[in-house]
Amino acid sequence: MRNVNLYICRLYIDKMKRFFSFFILSLFLSAVNLFAQTEPIAHLVVDQSSIEEDGGSTKLRINLKDASENAMNATVVTNVVITISGSATLNTDYSITNATNSDEKIITIPVGASSGFLTINAINDSDVEPL
Repeated sequence: MRNVNLYICRLYIDKMKRFFSFFILSLFLSAVNLFAQTEPIAHLVVDQSSIEEDGGSTKLRINLKDASENAMNATVVTNVVITISGSATLNTDYSITNATNSDEKIITIPVGASSGFLTINAINDSDVEPL
């Protein structure tokens, strides 16, 4: 009977060692994840890819996300420069309304926020722009 109890004790000790090793590994990985400093990734979202010239508008939104696609708040003021290309001319064919920055083409995301946007408004004129 004594040998059986000793064997059972050894089995439990071996299982406890494996469990404890797994626990230490999990604790280490959690600590690494907790202290990892990840930079946010700027994601561009456009309400509409094209707008009507007669009163059309669309929003360009920048959302800050982490590598897992979770929303992330800015820890510092974040400026994202928007480059617009094509045949349309600013203040002739379209205007930009930007409440986040005095520069029309910079979206500013304040500390604690996860997004910012600007609005592009079509200006009606007699020219027909290509699609």
